Amino acid sequence: PSLNKREYIDALLSVRYFYRYEPFNTQYIPEGFRLKEKNNKTEIYENMNFIPFGYTYDRAICRTVFDSIYRTDPLKNRCNILLSSIVLEKQDWEKYHSFFRYKGIDTTLNVTWLSRERNKNASSFFQGNSTGFTSEINLPEENLIFFSVPYDSGFSATVNGKESPIIKANISFMAVKGNKGKNTIIFKYIPPGLKSGILISIYTLIIFIGYMGIQIFYS
Repeated sequence: PSLNKREYIDALLSVRYFYRYEPFNTQYIPEGFRLKEKNNKTEIYENMNFIPFGYTYDRAICRTVFDSIYRTDPLKNRCNILLSSIVLEKQDWEKYHSFFRYKGIDTTLNVTWLSRERNKNASSFFQGNSTGFTSEINLPEENLIFFSVPYDSGFSATVNGKESPIIKANISFMAVKGNKGKNTIIFKYIPPGLKSGILISIYTLIIFIGYMGIQIFYS
C-alpha cells in the first residue's frame, strides 16, 4: 500500500510496534511511529495511532454501500472508511444498524482523529493463547466490538459466559455484540472438521476393537 494509506492500515489492524535490526540498512520508518527504545542492535518504534484489539464504532455502513463506493472510485482510501465506519453484511446491517449514531462515511477524518475516537471504547485487557484470545471492555451502551482477527468458521465466542454469534465485519474480520457495562469476551478456535474427525476416529476404533474381539472369541 502507498505510504499515506499505511497509517490507516496499521491503526485498523492494531499494529503497535515496528522493529529495525542491525545492520540498519534502510531509513524507512512507518508514518506515525516514534522511537521508543534503542540499543546497539535494535530500534523499537511505537505507533502513536495504536488502537488495542477490540474496539467500537459510532458509525456504520452496509457492505453494499462499501462495494459501490469502491466500484465508483477504486483509488479511494478504503482503510480510512474501515477505520471510520464498521462495515456490516446485509443481514447484520438489518439487525444492528440501530446501534450506531451515523449511517454513512466521512473520509475527511484523519488517522489521528479516528484512532483517538476508536480508543474511547477499546479493550482494557487483551491476551492471546494457543486456542484463541480473551478481551475485556467496558461499554457505555450496547455495541458491536470489532476485532481485526480474520473471520473463520472455526471460531466460537462467549460474552460474559454466554455463547454469542460471531459477526463478519469490515469485509473479512470479526465482531461480537457487547452489553452495556463490563464485558469479558472469550474466542476459542477449533479447526473446521476437527470434531468430525475425532468422532470418526472414535467410531473407527470401536469397530476395530469389536472386530478384534470377535476374531479372538472365535479363534
